[in-house]
Amino acid sequence: MTESSDTVSKKRSSFPSPKRMVSQEVFTLVDDIIRRDYLLDPLKPYTIFTEGNSDCEFIRTACLAIKVEWGIDLLTIDMGGTSHAIYLQTPKKPEAPDRGGVQQLVRLGEELSVWKNRIDFPPVAFLFDHDKAGKDGREKLRGSWKDNDTCISLDPRLHDRCQLDHKNDEVDMESLIDIEFQACFFNDLRSPTAWVHFKSGAISQIKWEHPSKSDFWEYVGREARAVHLLELGRVVSRIREAWGVPIPYPPSLPQSDECVPTEQPNDSHNES
Repeated sequence: MTESSDTVSKKRSSFPSPKRMVSQEVFTLVDDIIRRDYLLDPLKPYTIFTEGNSDCEFIRTACLAIKVEWGIDLLTIDMGGTSHAIYLQTPKKPEAPDRGGVQQLVRLGEELSVWKNRIDFPPVAFLFDHDKAGKDGREKLRGSWKDNDTCISLDPRLHDRCQLDHKNDEVDMESLIDIEFQACFFNDLRSPTAWVHFKSGAISQIKWEHPSKSDFWEYVGREARAVHLLELGRVVSRIREAWGVPIPYPPSLPQSDECVPTEQPNDSHNES
C-alpha cells in the first residue's frame, strides 16, 4: 500500500526545495519559518540555541558578571573591525510560547540542517543539557549536522571545576554554578525543594525543583559573582572555539571566600 502525496508532504520539512533560490531569498524564507514555527527572531551572524529560556538567562547573567568583573566579553566577537553580538534564543512551540524543550531544539536543528551546505550559513550552536533527554537529542541532531562542534552538551568532563561524577551525573545549567554558592542558598531555605547529592561527605550536586528552583534563579541574578559562574562562561568559550573565534578564558582566579556547605544531613539523597 502506497502513501498518498498529501501524507508524504506532511512528513517533509517545512522548508521548500532550495532550487533556483539565491542566498537572500533563502534567508528571508528561513527567517519567516523560524518566526512562525519556533517564535524566534531572524538569524543573526552568531546564534546559540538553548533548551529553555532560563538557560539563556543564566548564560547572559554569567557573561555580564564576567565582563564587569574580569573584562572578558564572551558575547561579543570582533571580526575585521566589526563587532558582532552572540545571540541567545530558545525555540518554542506556537501553542506553548513560554516553553522550549529538547524536542523543539532538535526539530529546529534538523530543519536548519537542510540549508547548511547550500548557502553561506551563519555559525550556530545547539546547546543541550547533559541528561538522558539532552544526550539523546544531541545524538539525533549530530546525525543531521555531522559534527560535534555545532551540537554542544554540558559534558562535566569539560568543566573541571565542577564537583561532579563524570560517569553518572546528569548535568543541567544549575549544576555548573559554584557548588558552595548553591549550598549557601540551600542552607538558608526553610523548606527547600531539591535533591542533594553527596560525595565523600560533602555536597557535590543539587538538583533544584520548583518552587525553590525559581527562587534560586532569582538568587543567582541578585547575588552571584563571576567566580561562581565561571563554568557557565566556559560553555560560551567552548562554542567560540568551535566557531574558530576563541577568546582567552578563564583568567587567573582568586580563592573563593564564600561560605562552605554544612554537614551532611541524615536523609542526604532524598528530596528535602
